[in-house]
Amino acid sequence: MKKTALKYIYVIVFAFCAVYMLLFCCLPSHISIIKGSKAQIASVLPVSISANAETEGEIEYDFSSYDEGKYDATVSVAGIPVKKVKVSILPDTLLVPCGNVEGLVLDYDGVMVLGTGKIDTLEGKSISPSKGVLKTGDVIKEIDSVHVESRQRVSEIIEKSNGKEVLVVFERNGQRSEVKIKPVQSLSDNKYKIGCWIRGETQGLGTITYVNKNTGEFGALGHGVYDADAEKLLEIENGIVTKAEISGINKGEKGIPGEISGVLDKTEVIGKIEKNTACGVFGKMDSTDIFKFKEIPLAASGEIKEGKAVILSAALSEKAEEYDIEIESIMGKELDKSMMIKITDSRLIEKTGGIVQGMSGSPIIQDGKLVGAVTHVLVNDPTRGYGIFIENMLDTPG
Repeated sequence: MKKTALKYIYVIVFAFCAVYMLLFCCLPSHISIIKGSKAQIASVLPVSISANAETEGEIEYDFSSYDEGKYDATVSVAGIPVKKVKVSILPDTLLVPCGNVEGLVLDYDGVMVLGTGKIDTLEGKSISPSKGVLKTGDVIKEIDSVHVESRQRVSEIIEKSNGKEVLVVFERNGQRSEVKIKPVQSLSDNKYKIGCWIRGETQGLGTITYVNKNTGEFGALGHGVYDADAEKLLEIENGIVTKAEISGINKGEKGIPGEISGVLDKTEVIGKIEKNTACGVFGKMDSTDIFKFKEIPLAASGEIKEGKAVILSAALSEKAEEYDIEIESIMGKELDKSMMIKITDSRLIEKTGGIVQGMSGSPIIQDGKLVGAVTHVLVNDPTRGYGIFIENMLDTPG
């Protein structure tokens, strides 16, 4: 009898632990809601959320009195605490969805090393002053205590050294270091050089996702700008948004990503870039008058559902237009790959093949709310790609 009772106890305990672990894995680790809304979790069992914020007291479900920000909370099932979660309260604001394809110019915080090489000298030697000292991806911050921001500035300082050692301060993997390098005089032009290729800025076309008409703040791209040579997120000092003229579209095909081609007009600056993050490029527009769409509310990730939606894009015309898409799945594991989308609009497929480079940042709208932006294309199927939640873009600039 005792063995039977003990057996039942073991079964009950095991079943409880199994259900507990299943719920723990299924319940979200992060919940986002619009300020003034109530948190909701879909479940067949009674689920409650409680949080202790800076304001004392426990609140279940209702976070409407909480200010914007992040809070620690506990999800309970049938009254049993199961999981700690993060609750992000997003601003209850209206944003203008854009879709404009503009020029983006990002200035590095320093100059980036692209590689090192040999210099043929007046003495008939071939010397590599920077080899083994600097490497691809290093960001040179200073030379002889002078901040450098362009190739021209670096050349000027090196030339003035007259061949004497210069102190180079650089950053590698977040660590700042310094090293002395002796310039050599080049046979080709008689100028002193340290034998490394560098770049001070990067530029290209990108789509503006949203603008806040009250503040002028904007978000674009939906993903960070990475240096193709160093394969790292660019650390920028600042940048500009310029008008751009689209000259053509290279249609995307299976295995070959397409792209929007065009020319940046640096004489017509329309905004300033302040940040480059994993979730996009952010800054302020000089004027919001050029963005013609009406302000619309935001949707938290919990409101987004699989099914029909639209994107805004100016890829085919001077003014951004709506194109039909399907949100195929909601993922949310990666910041800039929050959902899988598919282009279904025949007009866009005919001209672009689907998603092409330059469309990153195209706003995604569902049920009259801004839910996110296009970020990546699947190379083997240009009609499909990824999108980012708008909450991730808003949460990143901070």
